[in-house]
Amino acid sequence: MEGVAPLKPGYRILNLLAASALAGLSIYGFSLLHHRPGFPPDIDRASVIRFDGYPVHKSDELNFLLSGKAIGNRTTVVCLTSRGPETRTTVLVPYYSQAPFPVIYLIIGLINLAIGLAVFLLKPEDVLARIFFWGMVAFSCAVIISGDFYGVGPGPMTYVPGFIFHILYPLAPAVLLHFSLALSGRLKRVQYLVVYGPALILAAVINGLYLASILKGSLPLFRRELQAVYILRWYILAFIAVILVRLILRFRKTEREEEKAQIQWILYGLVIGLLPFILMYQIPRTLDLSPVLSEEVSSVFFIVIPLAFAVAIVKFKLMHIELVINRSLVYAFLTVLLVSLYLFSLELFRLLFARVIKGSQTALSLAATIVVAAAFHPAQKRVQGFVDKAFFRQSYDARQAVLKFSDQAQRIADFEGLADLFLARLNIALPMEQLHLAVYDGEEARADLRLVRGSESTVKGLALGIWSGDNVLARSAAVHFSAGVDFSGEAFLELHRVELALRLPFNNRALRGFAAFGRKKSGARYAFDDLEFLAALLAELALHLERIKLQEEVIYERASKEKLDELNKLKTEFISSVSHELRTPLSSLQGLVEILQSGTFKDASRREKVLEIMAGESNRLSRFLHNILDYGKMEQNVKTYELQETALQPLVEEVAGLFRFGGESQGVTITLGLPSSPIVLNLDRDAVKQALINLIDNAIKYSAGRKEVEVQIVSGAREVEVRVRDWGIGIRPEERDKVFDKFYRAASASRHNPQGVGLGLKIVKHIMEAHGGTVRVEPAPGQGTVFILAFPRK
Repeated sequence: MEGVAPLKPGYRILNLLAASALAGLSIYGFSLLHHRPGFPPDIDRASVIRFDGYPVHKSDELNFLLSGKAIGNRTTVVCLTSRGPETRTTVLVPYYSQAPFPVIYLIIGLINLAIGLAVFLLKPEDVLARIFFWGMVAFSCAVIISGDFYGVGPGPMTYVPGFIFHILYPLAPAVLLHFSLALSGRLKRVQYLVVYGPALILAAVINGLYLASILKGSLPLFRRELQAVYILRWYILAFIAVILVRLILRFRKTEREEEKAQIQWILYGLVIGLLPFILMYQIPRTLDLSPVLSEEVSSVFFIVIPLAFAVAIVKFKLMHIELVINRSLVYAFLTVLLVSLYLFSLELFRLLFARVIKGSQTALSLAATIVVAAAFHPAQKRVQGFVDKAFFRQSYDARQAVLKFSDQAQRIADFEGLADLFLARLNIALPMEQLHLAVYDGEEARADLRLVRGSESTVKGLALGIWSGDNVLARSAAVHFSAGVDFSGEAFLELHRVELALRLPFNNRALRGFAAFGRKKSGARYAFDDLEFLAALLAELALHLERIKLQEEVIYERASKEKLDELNKLKTEFISSVSHELRTPLSSLQGLVEILQSGTFKDASRREKVLEIMAGESNRLSRFLHNILDYGKMEQNVKTYELQETALQPLVEEVAGLFRFGGESQGVTITLGLPSSPIVLNLDRDAVKQALINLIDNAIKYSAGRKEVEVQIVSGAREVEVRVRDWGIGIRPEERDKVFDKFYRAASASRHNPQGVGLGLKIVKHIMEAHGGTVRVEPAPGQGTVFILAFPRK
């Protein structure tokens, strides 16, 4: 960074006089805007193609031709209308009777001048401060003048503001680039030539063409000037890009947080203040396109630039300027800014009302004033609060801060939320550049890092030395006290850029933690009151962390007990269901075997029917055991599938055949709807067969009323569906997803048929997922259920 170069009193006065002269001439140029001529409302500037016999191709050419006229002059224009060229004679009127007078230019310029002047007066010996001052002068005066031909009138003095404008306009980005380069050190002579040479050459060329075109009234010379201005625009874009890149590189390179904050605010100001003007006005004009925003509107964003520099100077001591500014001065500055924004908004709303509502100007102005006043009233009360918080952080009430934290902490039930609240309350009471917080959970040898705030790498590095020292570790240069403080680890703390470190006073041996604090944002050293406040706040934090830890343990114990009770209940229900499922077919088989052994049935056909019943019960028992075994494999992730090309229709017919006798014995009819053309899919035959068996078995089991089960194959372009439809008890919509959970059985299903353990549909879902397909259900309570197995074509 460029250092201190003594400035003699005479040179200081000379700098101030030169800046004052430029400012005075700029304000004079701004005042000339009142004399800028324009067209009455019935003539559209964009439609003018000839002016006093001169062909007009661009709005800049029209501005030049108008600069040779005065308000009240009669002139002839040719306008391009829908009917073709139309010649009209008109009287010129004040330009700003049709557009809002750009007071915002004057406001932005004066604010910039005030900031630059304050920096220069406070630090005249600082080279960087002087560069900043002249950068503000160049930028401010160029903004105030607003342009070259806008204020030209009779008399040679009216040419002066435009002449100055063409010097300052290219110099402003050059000075700003000088400032960004000077952050890294003093410039060499060749760098001065690179920075200022192009600006001075462009200023000389453009001013020569400017004066020649004005004095001779030559439109061809003015067009040459426009060509030079076109180059100037590209020059400005290039310099601003270099400036932003330089600042970003400097931001990434520096390790000082204060300097990072300074550069960050400068970048905010330049990006927000300049990008709308560049992207929406300057670049379109450079490319001969229509600007997205007008020059006046896009220039409004310039006001962000002085605000950002003000924050960088006042809050973060840019150029190491210790500004001793009382509150009343800052209140006045922000009040002026607020009033300026108020006036600008007032004019904006007045124009908006004028477009939307027809009425007198007085009524429209009154309506706009009411709307804007209502919006700005709350802002007046916040100015003082903003000043106090941003620039004059008042001393905190430690007791109130701790009580507020404790009160709010009562309602928080997790470590992360409590840590965020702690940081928020601490940042309000005692702002710091950085803060690191760590909490470990578990025995010392196997403790886990449960909570981290700040840099995790810094926390892990600090943890290596925090536990070996006393409860309070500090750097001697960072504190005003020494009692009860361990200074033996100064080098260790400095390595991690930490000024002060305190352990959290946990009573619970499972918890350990510490907090490490960086420099105070005020720049002052830590006082003993600060230590007492931090210790009290950390004690409160530790207390609530222990409370949350205890709550978690109680909740965990309760959840574990509830889970164990639930598992025991499920186990009991499962054993009971399995016993019932096994006992029913076994009892049936045993009874039929005894009947056959007794010789009661002499008729062969009756014995055959009994044997078929026994075969059905055996199949039912086999399916049940098969489901249980398959579910066990699925739970252990050892269930495998062998996919091979399989014809689907024969498989469905085979499964339906298994149920024909059992279904008919229960009065249930099974119907098939199969396509005639064969469908071959890549399937595990046995697994798909099992899925269909489970669905048809459920359909028979829960049939009621209309005892019919329909199995249908629907062939689509991307997938093939197997639909199993029944007209049974149905499934309610809220149970659609639950029926595929293990051991889940709907209440209506349990009442209708107590048999079953709730594994069949879970197995069906697993089988379909293994095939890359899906199973879904379309419930219709009271009308039955449709289960759909959807197989992909590939």
